[in-house]
Amino acid sequence: MKDLNEILESESLSDFRMDFDRQISDLENHPNGMKRYIMLCLMAEMTLARIENADTSNFVEKLQKQIDALNEKHGQMREMLQAHANENVRICDQFDSYLAILDNIRRDIESRLADYDREIAGIVRMRDSLSVNQARKSGNVMS
Repeated sequence: MKDLNEILESESLSDFRMDFDRQISDLENHPNGMKRYIMLCLMAEMTLARIENADTSNFVEKLQKQIDALNEKHGQMREMLQAHANENVRICDQFDSYLAILDNIRRDIESRLADYDREIAGIVRMRDSLSVNQARKSGNVMS
């Protein structure tokens, strides 16, 4: 049988129960019935004595402290995550405002390029309407 302290540290109570139940059930097949009976009585006697003398008064208090600690940790984690989410919203809002500014700049550039294209087109039309002689005098004809 495993050391009980090791079992407490390494196994869940449900695993221990299944293992212990299996071992007790295996005793049913032992040929020495008297020894089996005495062993079960000794185990029950020793176990009941420990149960009767166990101080259970602080179990609830210990459990409450563990719950309080978990609740505090949860509250701190929640605050941290909320602050992180708020920061993300702030960054997204700034990003959106920068996008709006960039979009305004893009529209302004497009508008100015359209104005530039119209001015160039006007100059080209005006040059094209000049006679070769007039264009030479104005310097708009390549030599």
